[in-house]
Amino acid sequence: MRSRIRGRGLTVRAEGGRLRSAQARVGQTPAAQAQWVLGFATRNDLGRLRVAERAGLSWELAAFLGLTGPEDLAIGDHDVAECHQWIKAGVDQLVSGQRWRVHLDARSYVLDLSDRQWRPITPVSAPRAFRDRVIREILPVFGRRFRLCGRQKCPHPFIARKRKIYCDSRCSQTERTRRYRATHPDKSHEVYARQQRKKFGPNVVVRRRLSRSDRTSPGPKLL
Repeated sequence: MRSRIRGRGLTVRAEGGRLRSAQARVGQTPAAQAQWVLGFATRNDLGRLRVAERAGLSWELAAFLGLTGPEDLAIGDHDVAECHQWIKAGVDQLVSGQRWRVHLDARSYVLDLSDRQWRPITPVSAPRAFRDRVIREILPVFGRRFRLCGRQKCPHPFIARKRKIYCDSRCSQTERTRRYRATHPDKSHEVYARQQRKKFGPNVVVRRRLSRSDRTSPGPKLL
């Protein structure tokens, strides 16, 4: 009997740890949860996930819905796939510059003063609960903070904070470097020349690379 109780306690603690980890990944603030939803929408590896990774995603979905675990709504791989398909289709429309029209199903709620709970009268499925939460709480955040990365050739969307215009620090640094080189071509060549001399020796000759316009412009005509 002791071993059963001890084993059950370990299981409960393990599940509590998985829920807390999932809650940390999903976030607590509306902006953090909107970023998680956006990251979930832009994933393209659901079909290649291992069993443990699929389970972790189910726990994240449960944490987003405020559940104590995936078993509360029997969240399975098909539920995760349905949620992903719906949110991905909407985000793809926003990225392409289109409007995303969504419809919120009419639902009945009940307020039970005995336990101070406000809940739907009938239980819902995980995909329906996901759509309901996204429409009510996440899309308003999208309306204020949904952005496309400001770096050229980077179409990634992100949830902006303050005046952020790039999806991550790598894109920000890449764009700053590109602008600096465009406005300071001489300094860029000096930095490159120092790097090559440090690598190959002080006597190496570093020629200036022709610009794209110089490479494509026709040469002088011969008479």
